[in-house]
Amino acid sequence: MTQRNRSVVAELALYAAGNGEVSYSRVRELRFNPVFTVPGASAGSPSIQWTPCREEPESDPQFEGLAVDQREGVLFAAQEVVGVWRVPLNDALPATVTVPASRLVERARSFGEPWWAVPDDGEYACDDSAPGTPVAGTIAAPGNPSAGGLHLERDVEGLAIYYGEDEEGYLLVSSQGDDTFHVYDREDPTDHIAAFQVEGTGETNGHDVVNVPAGSDFPHGLFVVQNGQASGPSSEAPINGFDYDGSTQFKLLGWEDIADELDLDVEEDEYDPRDPHDD
Repeated sequence: MTQRNRSVVAELALYAAGNGEVSYSRVRELRFNPVFTVPGASAGSPSIQWTPCREEPESDPQFEGLAVDQREGVLFAAQEVVGVWRVPLNDALPATVTVPASRLVERARSFGEPWWAVPDDGEYACDDSAPGTPVAGTIAAPGNPSAGGLHLERDVEGLAIYYGEDEEGYLLVSSQGDDTFHVYDREDPTDHIAAFQVEGTGETNGHDVVNVPAGSDFPHGLFVVQNGQASGPSSEAPINGFDYDGSTQFKLLGWEDIADELDLDVEEDEYDPRDPHDD
């Protein structure tokens, strides 16, 4: 699980607590340093200690989507303004793990860029260019735009794994900043395979995929995506005292509709979600 405004991920163990209830115990905490070393902006210049801009300086860049490769024991974690991490898990790890920066396998495009934090009503507004009119208290941070990745536009949100044979398959990543989804090789997530969009869908926070048949409408697997740009209801009047605060919906697509367009595999018999460790 993740924690708002903190660069940490907790691994929890669920257990039956009796009377039909489920509880949990903490197994370990994965800690991620919000400060990164990036090359200097010009040849021969010293390296830069870079951290993402945030509205509240005491906050850390937070994590969003998590996906665990249940066959390989690997955690994939999406950090909004940083990118995607790949962290091997095993029972021998200590209760507190400091994750090295080398585990960041895909950076957001904005990673490493210089920024300006402009005071704004007790917080900061983050800009990627110097404000036209100087504002007292503005923080300017150096950076190197070439340190960023090529594919993911902040915020990086949901993650899902499509299982193929053995270590084959795909990691699917939601790039919320430009409403796209990106397909990476499951075994080597530095290998970007394809990108696609879902018509009428945007501001996606999460998605999931399953390779097995999911009813007669989805005989070759199912891809489900949250749509943050859903149409509003017929009435936006308050309900039970609560004001209307936007609409959402889920869109369901047959996996083969995506796979056929992108020349991806359709593997219906290589993974059983009810018995994920069965090879």
